[in-house]
Amino acid sequence: MPPRKGLSTKAIVTSGIILIMVMSSLGFILQNAGGGAQRFGKYKFSPSGSGTWTVKAQGQQFEVFFLPTQLADIGLEDGMTQKLRAPVLVASIDPPPLNLTRLDNAIGLVSYQYVNELPKLGTEVVLALGSAPGEDALPSLRAMPVISCGNATPEVPVIYVRKGDSTGFHLEGDCIVMEAASEQDIYRLYDRMLLSLLGVMP
Repeated sequence: MPPRKGLSTKAIVTSGIILIMVMSSLGFILQNAGGGAQRFGKYKFSPSGSGTWTVKAQGQQFEVFFLPTQLADIGLEDGMTQKLRAPVLVASIDPPPLNLTRLDNAIGLVSYQYVNELPKLGTEVVLALGSAPGEDALPSLRAMPVISCGNATPEVPVIYVRKGDSTGFHLEGDCIVMEAASEQDIYRLYDRMLLSLLGVMP
């Protein structure tokens, strides 16, 4: 089980490096969504004005980057969404490089979104690193917990958000590996998982 004593999720998320990654992603978001409201079954997706969409589900407002019709090609393995309904979840990322790419920025923003959105569904999300940062890393990174797929348990599963040569999800025990080859695809994966959790998509 990951260490929780003395750990402040809010303090971790607002560390300097994560904020830089989030702010650097805004260019993509601002040019993404457009047009009027769209319906998907009983759910209404409304443009937020900042390039994302908002949808009301389970009595709460949620923010997504894409519409369900743009995510239909992404599959989920049985049991994945159930793992994300655990009381505590770890969102783990690789230590960000000093020279951030657009995909690195997107991974930072998606991690922030998990921390921001899943508590609305009763899940506390702890942000962590999948491996120890180098000696030249920023102090804010060295202060973060190191929690990898090897630490995942049924009680505290891990979602590991990373770069990869392909795009999709796969399970490694109690760890959901979410990897993408592009900035756009990391947002699509996040939306696919969230909309499944909300019951908007199967």
